[in-house]
Amino acid sequence: MPRVRLFAGLREAARTSELEIEGATVGEVLEAASSRFGTQFAEGLATAKIWRNGEEVDTVAAVGPEDEIALLPPVSGGSVAWGRELGSGGAATLVVVAALVLGNMVGEQDLWTPILAAMVGLWTFDVVGAASERGHDLAIGSLLAGQIAAMALIHLLGPSALLPALAMGVIFPLGAATFVPRRRHLTSLGIAAGVGALSCGAVASLMLARTVFEPGGRTVGFFLLVVVGTIILAEAVRRMRSNRLLNRQNTVVIGVVALSIIGAVLWGFSVTDFLLIGFGLSAAYLAGEGFGTVLRSGRLWSSPLPGILSSLDGPLCAGLVFFALLTLIL
Repeated sequence: MPRVRLFAGLREAARTSELEIEGATVGEVLEAASSRFGTQFAEGLATAKIWRNGEEVDTVAAVGPEDEIALLPPVSGGSVAWGRELGSGGAATLVVVAALVLGNMVGEQDLWTPILAAMVGLWTFDVVGAASERGHDLAIGSLLAGQIAAMALIHLLGPSALLPALAMGVIFPLGAATFVPRRRHLTSLGIAAGVGALSCGAVASLMLARTVFEPGGRTVGFFLLVVVGTIILAEAVRRMRSNRLLNRQNTVVIGVVALSIIGAVLWGFSVTDFLLIGFGLSAAYLAGEGFGTVLRSGRLWSSPLPGILSSLDGPLCAGLVFFALLTLIL
């Protein structure tokens, strides 16, 4: 029998967040639900978005006994609205990155690591909240536990623990799904594994970049300069009239590469080496933005995005590959 998950006003009207209703199509399931829960529920249902197994569908879509239907009524002031005002504009992301800059400037690894963990944890909460709006039930506790395990491995074993630390982001969500049947849906598992791998990999990579390469503060400072500058530049272009040449993707590539050259000069690094690193970071940054939009909206390059930290998707993916690029090129 199809399982129906309710959110916001629909959950309040039905006084439950989850139920099973018989029906061969989405429309039949919704009609049965409206009959069961009355007028208030039916009014909310009229404007709700309908997701079947994480994909938006209409009422004629067929459903099977193992399918999950999520009903999401529009919520003014919700995360999509917040995303439009803060996330897509990058303001909230800049606050997060500013905290990282301050932590890096202090010069103590004992302070940098918890600040880094807290900022990545905030991003995890943000993207999990966005995914939940599409009906995906992700175990936030398992994702945060994976990040803690990744940090512990890097602290104890150093660079040799990079791949095991990355694996923690996949192992913990899969472990949670073992004990909670409703989290075994393949799409939700894929989203959880993607969020976990990205967050654990970014934490491990940036921890190692600061401890392995000397001077670590300047190495991470280079990365943060590139990230902050690119976020600001991309936001400035977003507010301008778009054209074929000056779109977001081109802006990211130009911004990352140009700022890599500037950062290399400012910190006395090899311009050639860090230009190559800049090309790698730009590719990862774009990949992270595309990956983030899929995680948050189910579509590629959609806008605005749910959440207030969507502009951190690209920088986190760049952070994931930063240590590997340093090791490969330097």
